[in-house]
Amino acid sequence: MDLGILGLPLIETDARDSRRVVARYALRQEPVGPREQSFEYSQSGYVIAAAMLEAKLGAPWEELMRTHVFEPLGMHSAGFGPPGLSDEGGQPVGHASWFTQSLTPHPPGEGIADIPSAWAPAGSTHASLPDLIAYLNAHRDKSEFLKQETWALMHAPPFGGDYALGWYLRNGGLWHNGTNSMWYAEVLVDTVAKKSAAAACNDGRMETVTPIVHAALMSAVRQDELYVEPVELTQTAG
Repeated sequence: MDLGILGLPLIETDARDSRRVVARYALRQEPVGPREQSFEYSQSGYVIAAAMLEAKLGAPWEELMRTHVFEPLGMHSAGFGPPGLSDEGGQPVGHASWFTQSLTPHPPGEGIADIPSAWAPAGSTHASLPDLIAYLNAHRDKSEFLKQETWALMHAPPFGGDYALGWYLRNGGLWHNGTNSMWYAEVLVDTVAKKSAAAACNDGRMETVTPIVHAALMSAVRQDELYVEPVELTQTAG
């Protein structure tokens, strides 16, 4: 790993320069397979895409997201960094267990509460679950938010396999999961049954919480619920 990548600031008001550093480093790496014939998931890809947009449109990725995604979809709670950083009260706090068996809370604004700003396009966006469902419903309904050919492009694996542009194809639907080591979430869009669901918890231990969150997600789909509230931890050992 390039020391320049490791030394990037944790929080930046404008991370464009840092994203260019990440993009340049990633693009210098040797391909892991034949061009346009193989796929390997990499979070760097999202940072590269954001850096491209920033260079083309002349604004930070965060500003572009607010203007072109959050506002048109009415996602008024959406923002960047951990929940609670810019919202008023009531948000659960993310928890992690990195070096010990203790499950430690990481409140917004105190130490490491999220991934570095440069990597935000790979997983540092937060939103209320109803707003997240609004985003999923746009995919589900292939709404006028995007052209039909654009939806088709986003939902089709470009080089075969089961990974489209940000989505895993699962039994005819669209699925994804993610974590920043302090939170874990899964989303599902069933384009056939016309259902959307999301489930999340404030515990980043994927090996522990994945079965629970996934079961909640599938239960929401079966019961035709819109979303499942986050699982709140009852023990927060320091």
